Amino acid sequence: MVVIDRRPVLALHPGRGRVRLAVVVPEVAREIDLTVHPSAVLSRLHDAARRGDVQPAEAEGELRRILHEAVDAADAWRPGEATEALSALSGAAFPMLGAAYDRGAAPVPEVPRWAVGPLAAISARGAAEAAFGPRATRPVVRALAAALAGPAPGAPVGLAALGLSYDLFTRTTTRNH
Repeated sequence: MVVIDRRPVLALHPGRGRVRLAVVVPEVAREIDLTVHPSAVLSRLHDAARRGDVQPAEAEGELRRILHEAVDAADAWRPGEATEALSALSGAAFPMLGAAYDRGAAPVPEVPRWAVGPLAAISARGAAEAAFGPRATRPVVRALAAALAGPAPGAPVGLAALGLSYDLFTRTTTRNH
């Protein structure tokens, strides 16, 4: 639990190879899963810091400490010390994003619902199978991994390539049945 000014703000739940992200609403004793919205999670942290008169760097330091604990418990992708907070959150939540960040891809503020399965996989093979089924070939696995890494350091993660591939695959496999 990330606590700012003695108030719980975020909950990070370790899972199998990834971390689930939630904002805490203490007034109703509830958590809201925002794993697909890491930028909203980070905004909540910054809002809580501002309201609690806590420096953003201090709040992010607390987030990083709790995130490292959750990542260790989940055996998930671990962000480097210099990794910005948005990349750290989304990479811990989605292993394939973490792998793309290791290759220099720009952070993803929101994960489209259709991309959750492939990005939550802990390997390129698992991502290809999540997107295209168990018969995904080695060339498909390699192409998916390359597309997600983006064309160059600092470039966006290749979600468009994944989406177009998935759409094309779906249309061609369902059209014949």
